[in-house]
Amino acid sequence: MRVCYNWLNIRYFIIFVKGIVSNNKRKNMCNRSLKYLCFVILFRSALLCAALDDMPNGAIPLGMGGAYCGSAQTPENLFYNPACVWLNSGIKTIVFTDRLYGLKELRHNGFSSGIHFRNTTFAIGVQTFGNVIYQENVFCTGLSRKFNAVYLGAVIRYGMISIKGYGQDGTMITDLGGLVEFTDTINWGWAVRNALYAEIGRCNEKLPQTIITGFKILPVRQMNLNIDLYKETRFPIDYRCGVEGSFLKYLVFRTGIGTAPSRFSAGFSLIIHNICIDYAFNTHPYLEVSHFFSIGFLINQK
Repeated sequence: MRVCYNWLNIRYFIIFVKGIVSNNKRKNMCNRSLKYLCFVILFRSALLCAALDDMPNGAIPLGMGGAYCGSAQTPENLFYNPACVWLNSGIKTIVFTDRLYGLKELRHNGFSSGIHFRNTTFAIGVQTFGNVIYQENVFCTGLSRKFNAVYLGAVIRYGMISIKGYGQDGTMITDLGGLVEFTDTINWGWAVRNALYAEIGRCNEKLPQTIITGFKILPVRQMNLNIDLYKETRFPIDYRCGVEGSFLKYLVFRTGIGTAPSRFSAGFSLIIHNICIDYAFNTHPYLEVSHFFSIGFLINQK
């Protein structure tokens, strides 16, 4: 069972209906309604192959264009590179929310949390996406362990899809990841999402597999440069690049780009004691801007 994200058809459908309503006094409302109608039509009629695609998770990774595979000590990496949920100590929790392309019907929420115990960091996470017609829910748990300059991690996800009028189904998914600290200024990370080719539905449709690799480089003090290659089985390589800089004591700025689709993103973090408030936006060549918010909490962090 799958509802297909056919963004090519969405693109031309939206361009067509925008031309029809260009002279309508209620243009903005009509455009939003037609975008959602297009989304619903495609999701109800194109039951082609498996869903549970990768979703954006957290304002910090999205502010860097999704280039985050080489960044450690971040719970949101439970959804990117499981090795990088490693914490030196304590507990760290991230709660995030967004509306994809400005549509309230495409609400995406979730949280991830990591706790360090002895030589291992354990993490849990939940994310939900969709509306009353189409809904995805993912529950995951993972761990990360450090061996000198090498981090290894694994995540088990249980994903459920529910389509009104069609029923629901679920499956177990396994993600693997690693990180190597070559020097104090260079990290290399890699991840394989859906490493065991999970299947879903009565027809045993295979879920897409995603391979990610990237470097985190510290070219100057208080600045990070992340470069990632992101490849999902059905789509071309997405080249991602992000920059993060801390020029003020409690404020961090970041920006990034991606190529598939072509996009630009930017955001910032405001750090107040053990609380971090994050915001980012992400553009799309045909759809409206997406806004992302997250808040993080640190407890007993050394």
